[in-house]
Amino acid sequence: MRKKKGFVLILTLVVVLLLMVLGTSLVTLSTSTYKTEVASDNTNKLNMMTESGIEIALAEVKKTTLSSSLVNIMGLKSDDGNITCNVFFRSGVYDTSTKSYIPASGKYTIESNASNSTSSKTIRVPITQVTSTPSGVVPTNNLFYINSDVSDGDFNCGEANGDVYVNGNFYMSSGSLIKGKLISKGNITLTGGSSSANGIVSFGNVNLNGGGNINGDALVKGNVSFGGGTKVNGNVLCDSNLIMPQGNISNNATIGGNATFNGGTPKILGKLYYNGAATSIQQGSLVSNFVPLGAVKTSTYTAIDLSGYTNTSLPVVPVPTISQNPQMYNMLSINNNKITNSGTLTSSLFSSVNYGTTITIDTSSNDVSLLVNNFNFDPENGIDFEVTGTNKLYIYLKGSSAGFTVGSNQFIGMKDHSAISQIFIIGDGNQKISISNCELDAYIYVPSGSFSASGGALDKYIFQGSCITKSLSIQGNVSVNYLKQIIIGTPLAVLSDGQQVAGNWIVGTWSY
Repeated sequence: MRKKKGFVLILTLVVVLLLMVLGTSLVTLSTSTYKTEVASDNTNKLNMMTESGIEIALAEVKKTTLSSSLVNIMGLKSDDGNITCNVFFRSGVYDTSTKSYIPASGKYTIESNASNSTSSKTIRVPITQVTSTPSGVVPTNNLFYINSDVSDGDFNCGEANGDVYVNGNFYMSSGSLIKGKLISKGNITLTGGSSSANGIVSFGNVNLNGGGNINGDALVKGNVSFGGGTKVNGNVLCDSNLIMPQGNISNNATIGGNATFNGGTPKILGKLYYNGAATSIQQGSLVSNFVPLGAVKTSTYTAIDLSGYTNTSLPVVPVPTISQNPQMYNMLSINNNKITNSGTLTSSLFSSVNYGTTITIDTSSNDVSLLVNNFNFDPENGIDFEVTGTNKLYIYLKGSSAGFTVGSNQFIGMKDHSAISQIFIIGDGNQKISISNCELDAYIYVPSGSFSASGGALDKYIFQGSCITKSLSIQGNVSVNYLKQIIIGTPLAVLSDGQQVAGNWIVGTWSY
């Protein structure tokens, strides 16, 4: 009997011990599971908060077409207030090897960072801006669209207030100023104190010397070379080499090739990012002397995308035939110094008109089409032509011998100088348009012809509008001004094909 009681006691103690071990294990497992769940919940909350920052940033991106309008979003809080998220709009693309942002044309990165007292999470999303109407896509968006080279001495312009697109090489000197953007499908040379006030885009090489300056960014597929007294007051991005025996860059330089320095220091006031080699050919000087903020060697280089600046072929806009516009082929009539209907211009039409007379062209009732058929129209006598009404005035130049000349003290434009111009001069061949000591306000389309301007101006500008031409000659530092035009509903509407929707941004892959 005593043996049985002893066995029961031992069995009871074993069972109690097992229950204690099992209980301890359950408590330990429960504690571990709880900690794991807390950590997982913390990670999930950080991920969700970081992703929320990206979504909020993308919503802001869709509202704007300007990179300058992207503003960092700071201090976002989770519902419990334990997590803070800050969102940054970084310029350029993130280089994982250097853990830094490398500038690239039109490319930005959304960086969302969420953190609490113990940990943090970062997500990066690249975005690329697609310009709605980049200069050159629509020729009439430019003050000048030149369908060939512009050689030394052809562009001596005091002030060109608008964008200039050149389908070839471009040379500018004599203190000329382009207040818009300069785009060239070839090489660009700025010298003699000339400058571009809103940056340049070059599909070839860029040579700056003799005080040539760029007051903006330079996007260059070829080499960029600096001479004496030259400066880029912005960023330089080039796919090839940077050659700086002289000159200065006020911001960053990002190059796909080599950088070579010489002469005085510093040369670059921002940072240098280079994919090739950076060297100093001046004895005793290091690259760091020329780039005090640092030169960063990177294996990641994104070539400049200039597809948005690719030009299109210029179509011939035909002169209306006699069956399409029979009245335009009749002799033009003038009554009381007023033109109200279409007709053909002749060399003697205004020979008896007194000096300084104003001829009114009234488009109130209909478009007026005037034909210059195989002769140079030059009314002389200081005659002014003022256009009234809301319809269009078309001046068609027909035949290679056709030309249009505006001479001393003449004005051709809208009577109300503040109104949108309704005047279009259109040529179907190798026509010449020449203006001197006058003012012409019109939209010119002579893609196989020439445009020349010289002398003084009646007002500040000798020419206002836009001009599409094969060759250009501007002398005497005259000033010209771009006027925005409406081409829908006109023969030039064919030039607007292919425009992209404003405000597009391409969103890349999220990087966790």
